[in-house]
Amino acid sequence: MVLGHEGVGVVKAIGKSVKGMNICMTCCECERGEQLYCSQRQLYGEMHLDQGSLASHAVWNEAFLFLVPDSFPSAEAAPLMCAGAAVYSALNGARVRWSDRVGVLGVGGLGHLAIQFAAKMGCQVVALSHTRNKEADAIPGRISPEPVDCLLLTGAQQPDWGKIITLVRRGGVIVAMTVDPGSLRMPYMDLVMNAISIRGSLSAPPALHREMLQFASFHKVKPLIETFTFMEQRINDAMEKLRQGKMRYRGVIACEYKPETTQV
Repeated sequence: MVLGHEGVGVVKAIGKSVKGMNICMTCCECERGEQLYCSQRQLYGEMHLDQGSLASHAVWNEAFLFLVPDSFPSAEAAPLMCAGAAVYSALNGARVRWSDRVGVLGVGGLGHLAIQFAAKMGCQVVALSHTRNKEADAIPGRISPEPVDCLLLTGAQQPDWGKIITLVRRGGVIVAMTVDPGSLRMPYMDLVMNAISIRGSLSAPPALHREMLQFASFHKVKPLIETFTFMEQRINDAMEKLRQGKMRYRGVIACEYKPETTQV
């Protein structure tokens, strides 16, 4: 399986059938612009295992390729392709407004971008982390005893639901983005009596993804990255740093691009 699900590159060839395709356009999810929830979706890691961004070349459907604004170097644009799109989609799905207080639980690859996006939307942001040395990176996040309208779960594992539900105001929403195969266990009556909603969220569909890139470009939302050259040893170094939890906050494997002329 080819690794890499966040990628930026240069289009080197265009097939004759490229005319603006979609996944199927026969189901209600696609008709509503929610292609990521299409019954025929092909998710990374489940289909086309020979296609990934840790490669010199790849063949992808044009409906899921996005023009990167000129203001972004490729290395900074790459993390926006999943992490940026995921948090932007979560905020959009929760219908966050400028007057809302947004909590971000987990200041990491997703969390540090969620803080920026929510702040640029005009929200008051509360950043929550188990790691004290991330406090400086949480700015403009602030610690406050007041409950939040929306709580984004951006950490590496599920939280203690009994504790975090008290952080959300009555009628508020918790958006889960954490990839965790475990079961969801939480105080049921706290959920019912306080009218708190819980929703899951994947990355952004194409239209929202393009909107995210334009928003990030205009408001100068940029990931904190560490770059590694496209060599076996440096890739192993990046993976080891990721396993140790020392990456700040997105590792980018970068290779030198050499222009070529190719016709199909």
